[in-house]
Amino acid sequence: MVCLDAGEHEFITHPSVITYAYSKILTVAKLKELCASGDAISKGKATDQLVKRAQNGMSETDRAPYDTKRLFKHLYKR
Repeated sequence: MVCLDAGEHEFITHPSVITYAYSKILTVAKLKELCASGDAISKGKATDQLVKRAQNGMSETDRAPYDTKRLFKHLYKR
């Protein structure tokens, strides 16, 4: 589990955690479609440090869906 403090990203206003259990694989086209329809909203870019922490959390979690975790391991090399 990755714990985040308020202010680590402009969207994070109180202590939070990254929930890998709900992670999904989406194409760029699908993500753009979701943003265009308003079903997803961009919250701005994360710092490289925050992205690295999120990636490390995905590497370590046992709660992510199998297919998501498998693709992540294939694409992400520490």
